[in-house]
Amino acid sequence: MEKICALSGQKFTVTESDQRFYEQAGFPIPDICPTERQRQRLAWRNESHLYWRNCDGTGERVLSVFAPESPYTVYDYDYWISDQWNPMDYGRDFDFSRPFFEQFGELLLAVPQVARSAFDNVNSPYVNQAGQNKNAYMIFEADYTEDCAYCWHITDSQRCLDCDYLERCQDCYGCVSCLDCTNLKYSENCTDCHHSYFLKNCKNCRHCFGSINLQDKEFYFYNQPLNQEEYFAKLMTLGLETTSGIQNQRQVAQEFFETQPHPHCNGFENQSSTGDYLYNCQNCQDCYFLVDSQNCRYVTESRNVKNTHDMDTFGSRNGVDSCYQVMEIGGKAENVYFSEQVWHRCGRIYYSKCCLNHSYDLFGCIGLRNAQYCILNKQYSETEYFQLRDKIIDHMGETGEYSHYFPKELSPFGYNETVAQEYYPLLRSEALDQGFKWAPIPEEKYDGPSHATPDSIKDADLTICDQILNCQSTNKNYRILQSEYNFYKTHNLPIPTLCPMERHRLRDDLRNRRRLFERHCAECHTALQTTYGPERVETILCDSCYR
Repeated sequence: MEKICALSGQKFTVTESDQRFYEQAGFPIPDICPTERQRQRLAWRNESHLYWRNCDGTGERVLSVFAPESPYTVYDYDYWISDQWNPMDYGRDFDFSRPFFEQFGELLLAVPQVARSAFDNVNSPYVNQAGQNKNAYMIFEADYTEDCAYCWHITDSQRCLDCDYLERCQDCYGCVSCLDCTNLKYSENCTDCHHSYFLKNCKNCRHCFGSINLQDKEFYFYNQPLNQEEYFAKLMTLGLETTSGIQNQRQVAQEFFETQPHPHCNGFENQSSTGDYLYNCQNCQDCYFLVDSQNCRYVTESRNVKNTHDMDTFGSRNGVDSCYQVMEIGGKAENVYFSEQVWHRCGRIYYSKCCLNHSYDLFGCIGLRNAQYCILNKQYSETEYFQLRDKIIDHMGETGEYSHYFPKELSPFGYNETVAQEYYPLLRSEALDQGFKWAPIPEEKYDGPSHATPDSIKDADLTICDQILNCQSTNKNYRILQSEYNFYKTHNLPIPTLCPMERHRLRDDLRNRRRLFERHCAECHTALQTTYGPERVETILCDSCYR
C-alpha cells in the first residue's frame, strides 16, 4: 500500500506485514512516514545538552537536561524517585470538551520532571541516559561501564574514551561500532580485535594496522602480512604519538578503505533483516544498531527487542516486547504505546512518560511508580479504568490525535537540543517554520588566554590539565581531565586538538545515514538494500560474495 506522508508530502510504503502489525495491535495505518515519525520522537530526547540549575525539591545545584529558564518543575533523580512527593497528587479528571494532548501538556507542566535519566551510577555525576556506571564522565546512553569518558551508546565496557556504539570493550580509543575489542584505536565495525590501529570490518585480528575485511589475522599492515619484527619496526616510523602522525594515517587508511569491498550491511548473524549495524537479528526490517532482536521494524539503537515497531533507544538486558511508537523503553516492558521513559516491568501503557517499577494499565500518566488503572495520574477501579480509557480513545479518534506520538509543540526541548538535530538537522528558521521550538543554547567562552595543544604526547605534562584549550574546528574551549591525560600517556596517544562534541560529530560521520537504497552486488548482481547510496565510491557486496 502506497501512502502520502501528511507532514513531508513524500510517498511511503505500508507493507502487508505492517498492516498485520497495526491490525493486531489495534491501531489505524499511520498517515505519517517512518522518517517523520522518528523525527517527532527524537525531538523529545535531549541526550547531551546539560545545564546547571537548582533542584526544585531540595534547592541544591544539579545538572539537568532542562535549562534553568525552563517552565518545568525539576527534581534531581534521588529526590524524584523518593517518597518526598506523590505524583498522584497531580491527578485530574479528563475533560471531553478538550483535546487529550492539551490536557496532557498541562499535566506535563505540573508534575515534577526528573533532571537527568541517570540512576545507580557511582562517581559519575556528568552523565545522562545512563545507569550502573562507575567513574564515568560525559557518557550518554550507556550502562555497565567503568572509567569511560566522552562515549555515546556504550555498554559493558571499561577504560574507553571517545568511542560510540561499543559493547564489551576495554582500553579503546576513537572507535565506532565495535564489540569485544581490547586496546583498539581509531577503528570501525570490528569484532574481537586487539592491539590494533585503523581497522575496519575486521574480526579476530591482533596487531594489525590500516586494514579492512580481515579475519583471524596477526601482524598485517594495510592488508599485507609482515613478520612480528617488521610490523613493530613499521609502527615506530609513523609518529603515532603525534597529532600529525595520526591525521596522516587516518587519511591514508580512509583512501585505502575506499578501494576495498564493503558489506552491504554492517553486522553479523542476521536473518531476513534489512538496515545497518545489525547483530543477531531475525526478521528485523529497516532497523539500525539493533542487537539480539526479532520481528521488528523501524527500531534503532536498542537491544533485546521483540515484536516492536517504531522504537528508539534502550531495550536493556531484560528487553522489550510488543511496543509501538516509543522511546527509551526497557527492563521487560511489554505493550507500551506512544510513550517514553517507561522502565522496569511495566505494561499496557498508553501516552505516558517517566512511569516505572511494575506499573500497568496507565493512560496519559507522568511519573507514576507501582501504579495501576490510572488516567492523567488519577486512580480508578479496574472497571472504571477500561470504560474511561475506551471513551478517551474514541474521543482522540474524533480529534485526530489517536495513534500519533506526542506533538512537537509539547516537547520540553528546543529542536537544537535534541537527538533529532543530529539525524535530521535543520536551520533555526526551518525548525520554527515546521513548528518545532528552538533553544538559545549558551556557549561558554573563556575570556583568558588559551593554550596551543602540543603535537606529541611526549611534549605534554600534567600542567596541560590546568590549561584552557581551543578547538581547532569550532573555536570552543575545552579542558583535559587528569584521568584523560593518564590514558593518553599510557597509550602513547596525542592530546586531542578538537573539543569532545566535535570529536563525537566526526565519529558519527563515519556511520552511514539511516536510509536504505536499492543497489546491486558488484559481483553477482543480486539486488540489495543498503545504506551505501548509489553515489558512493565503495564496492558493495551481498553477504555470500562478501564472505
